[in-house]
Order: sequence, then C-alpha cells, then structure tokens
Amino acid sequence: MAKFILTDEAVTNINNIRDYTRTRWSKQQVKQYLDSLHQSLNQLAENPLMDILRFKEEDIYSFPISSHTIYYTIHEDSIVVLAILHQSMTPEVHLNNY
Repeated sequence: MAKFILTDEAVTNINNIRDYTRTRWSKQQVKQYLDSLHQSLNQLAENPLMDILRFKEEDIYSFPISSHTIYYTIHEDSIVVLAILHQSMTPEVHLNNY
C-alpha cells in the first residue's frame, strides 16, 4: 500500500486549515473537511499521477481539493506532501524551498 508523508510545512498548513475552519464554521465542518483531505491524500498516494505536473523543473505535482491545492512530489513507494495551500496563495512564493 502506498503512503503519503507530510512535511513540516504541510502539517502547519493542515493545522491552520483546521483552526480557521473551526473558528469560521464548526467542529463538524472541520471533521468533514479533514476527512475529505485525508481521503484525497490516500488517493494520491495510490495513484500519484492522477493530476498535473505543476512545476516541471522541480517535479512538483498539484491536486485541487475544495478551496485548497495539495502540492507533492513522487517517491518510489510514497508521495511527499510539500504544502496544502489555499487557492488565494501563490504557490511559487510558498514552494520556493523545494
């Protein structure tokens, strides 16, 4: 079974999404959104080429989910999630370390 690995930045992104959603909406909405995010991460781990190569020179892929986009790289038996950014965020700014 393929797996996904979260970078520290991706963990921070998830925590920020959780906190914002809880403050703006409800705990129930947090659970639904994080469940959907987890399901998408598992799907990407199983089939990492299901979306587009976003930054060819860095081999960074992207996958949209609701108002966010997952950015990841592919390794032998896993994907490494670099960041999960809101659609209003500029990926080039946030992915400059990769």
